[in-house]
Amino acid sequence: MGKHTEIELKARVPGWRDCRRRLTELAGGGVPLVKDDSYWFPAGPAAGLRVRRERHTVADGQTAEHTLVTGKTKERRDGIEINEEREFEVSDGAVFEEFLERLGLEKRISKRKTGWVWRCGGISAELVRVSGRGGFGGTGPETPDSAGTTKDLGWFLELEILAGADCGAETPAAAGRRLLDLLAKAGVGETAIETRYYSELLAGVVKIP
Repeated sequence: MGKHTEIELKARVPGWRDCRRRLTELAGGGVPLVKDDSYWFPAGPAAGLRVRRERHTVADGQTAEHTLVTGKTKERRDGIEINEEREFEVSDGAVFEEFLERLGLEKRISKRKTGWVWRCGGISAELVRVSGRGGFGGTGPETPDSAGTTKDLGWFLELEILAGADCGAETPAAAGRRLLDLLAKAGVGETAIETRYYSELLAGVVKIP
């Protein structure tokens, strides 16, 4: 919670079963998870909020649920995302979204992730299938695209390191090298790294070399 820096990458995973096997060998059985994200924006080209309803399995097979609200400042460097996040938890996601509607914000993107999560040497590794609707034709929220069409984006491996607001003692470059090392151990090549945001993938944005 609060303010932190997130250093992450995501890569497409065509052979998700082999990737899951490798991660299990590295870090034990993964924890099943479901994440439902909605992105809310005010009118005009302004940054939005993500409301995430997350469910994961805990002890004795029980399911824990919580709702997180996140605002991000995003940056991309050679396929590595460096995001400054401000985050807090709310007790009732539906009520909070009702408040956003009353304030005039619009839900323009929705996304679901289902899969597993592991902890590998201080790195969060999520192997997830991603689907959603909405998205923007550019990098900002000015142009919603196909808001009513659900798209299956396929399987992704998301690797993430959380650091303090100043990335602590580890530089983003050093963290990026650790992410790439784990990516290789999971059997995924660097050419599979996806540098576009999910909102761009949902909008069908073509990658420009």
